[in-house]
Amino acid sequence: MAENKFSSNKVRIVSQPPGETSDLTAGPAEAAPGVQSARRSRRTLLLSVAAVAIVLVGGFFAWYQLNRGAFVYAVLDVRLDNGDEGNRDFIRQKRVTQIKSWQVLGHALHQPQVAELETVRRQDNPLEWLESNLHVDLGPTLTMVELSIRGSNAPELVAVLDAVVDAYIKEMGSDDPQATAQKSKTQKEMAEMMEARMPPAMKAKMKHLLQAKITADETPRVRVLQKPTAWK
Repeated sequence: MAENKFSSNKVRIVSQPPGETSDLTAGPAEAAPGVQSARRSRRTLLLSVAAVAIVLVGGFFAWYQLNRGAFVYAVLDVRLDNGDEGNRDFIRQKRVTQIKSWQVLGHALHQPQVAELETVRRQDNPLEWLESNLHVDLGPTLTMVELSIRGSNAPELVAVLDAVVDAYIKEMGSDDPQATAQKSKTQKEMAEMMEARMPPAMKAKMKHLLQAKITADETPRVRVLQKPTAWK
């Protein structure tokens, strides 16, 4: 009888004590801590990047607010001259030239209460600084003029802009109400003398022209609608 060739083979069953892991499962068990470590590293990196971004954004806004500074403005009403055209750009340029003239700005900067301000003293060229930083524009109407200046010290900028407004009013000849009243009185007396020598047909026209001239002269050339104020 032929011998079964497989009869000599023996099956060995290797028992494994509880709690021990075979060599086949050792790889994945050892890889788990590495994966967790990599995930922790990525989270740490993301948090670090987010923290840096927050610091940079916060720093930018702080820098922006510091450099943006205070905003100080004033509003004037400036009477139009007879020769002024109804062109907004023409009138705006005229006001810019008048207010930023060296007579107005120089007079404002030489006022004792302005010359001693730290904002003015630290400028290499105060006149150039004021001319560059003073903004002049027209408002909703052709007679309304808006002045503004921006910087870090609001109270000192208010003093500077107030001096500019005063200097401009004086330059325009609107700072002496008594002189204006006296001028109107003189014009009335001269008109009465001229009327006495005129034909009746011309007296009405002369009276109308005189009244228009007196009204224009008695109206201040520059009126302050809004005194220099820091925007809050």
